[in-house]
Amino acid sequence: MKFTNFIYIAFIFGTLLLINSCSETTSTNDVKNYFPNAVGNYWVYESFTLDTLGNRVESTRTIDSIAITGTTSIFLGRNSDIYTTYPLSGGEKECYYYTENGRFYTNIGNVMPPQLPFPIDYTDAWIVIADPDSASWSIFAQSLTDVDITLAGINGKLNGEFSIKGEKGKKQSMNTGEGQTISVMAQEYKILYSFSGKFTPSALPIPLDLNFTVTNHQWYGENIGLILNRVDPESIKVSFYTYNIIGSESAMLRYHVSQ
Repeated sequence: MKFTNFIYIAFIFGTLLLINSCSETTSTNDVKNYFPNAVGNYWVYESFTLDTLGNRVESTRTIDSIAITGTTSIFLGRNSDIYTTYPLSGGEKECYYYTENGRFYTNIGNVMPPQLPFPIDYTDAWIVIADPDSASWSIFAQSLTDVDITLAGINGKLNGEFSIKGEKGKKQSMNTGEGQTISVMAQEYKILYSFSGKFTPSALPIPLDLNFTVTNHQWYGENIGLILNRVDPESIKVSFYTYNIIGSESAMLRYHVSQ
């Protein structure tokens, strides 16, 4: 079992080692592939945190990258692709993905929720994060019973249902790349983090409503891969207290893809 308190969304990209990062290479393959996974593919992004209105905080801008550096057959018992991030601050991190029948998979530990004010207990496993044949699907669900948490310095018990769901959004034409110079058809997928329940303060044993949904949008471009990743900011309100979920956005600047 793996136990986590506050885990940020996956797809927080590090910095590639500047190999070919000043050039922009497109695929010559005419097959429409939203999840190109050849070893050597890489993507360079600019990333920002978002304010409570969903606007970019320009002072938080970073240039981040991700590259497919190999494959493995030992992670969670199946063949998968290794996506290596290179943070600007140093240090590398490997994440694992694979495609099958047009679906895009990763492990649940890679998408565990951002900044939530309560712990989630889970066993790592493969999950679908993009499914072209489904309007929506379940990723994870957990009942929370009398969980001890602290909100705004007030101790209490949490009861309710936490869930993660996937949704297929719209396909649309989008401009991407540095200067928005690349026009591409993109398919949106969403990961929805929801909680519905009650918080009961220890000093005032009256259950208070606690309900919220945090949405992670991901747009994948034809024969490119992920071109825009956005976590909407959200305010969790429970009577006396507001807990702010910080938003983020990563937009592709340039890429190299050979499918």
